This record gives sequence, structure tokens and C-alpha cells, in this order.
Amino acid sequence: STLMNTREIIVVVQLRLDANHRDEFLRTLYDIVERSRIAPECLSYELFSRAEDENTLVLFQMWSTREAFEQNWLYTDLPRINTNSHWLAAAMESWELLQLPL
Repeated sequence: STLMNTREIIVVVQLRLDANHRDEFLRTLYDIVERSRIAPECLSYELFSRAEDENTLVLFQMWSTREAFEQNWLYTDLPRINTNSHWLAAAMESWELLQLPL
């Protein structure tokens, strides 16, 4: 099926915010989310907070190609977050997901 041939990339990013910088950080993050969502290769881009901790945010991104992911996240948005890493209470974690056929 065409579904199996698509090489989309799904990335989850967990960000633990310093509560004192929450509003500043969210402004930057909303800006990143808005910018990313309009990219034609962006399939999904959602921001969540952990139910048990509003300062732990989870970013769920799905891109149609690795190139788009790298261009938009690795080279454009990730540096903006790293520049303001004092807003974070812990090191950012991220991982890639691979879809298993069911």
C-alpha cells in the first residue's frame, strides 16, 4: 500500500520548563508551532502539557520527509530553543517514532 511506502518522520520532544519563564517560553513555542504548521511538508504539529505537570510540555511533530524535518526543526527551530535553554528546568529530550504495521 502507499501507506507503507511513505517515509514520514514522527518526532516527540519533551521540554521541562522553568516555571519562572513559562510565559516567555510558550510565546516562543507558539511562534514555532504556527510557523511549522504552514510548512507544506508538515503533516501534524501539536503541543501538549503533561496532565500531572503543566510545566512539562510535549511537542508531537510529523513530517512528510526527513529533509523537511531537518530544515524546519533541526536547523531553524531547535537553535531558537537552545539559545534560550535557561528557560528549561532540564535537558530537552527527543525521540523518533517508527510506525509499526498493524
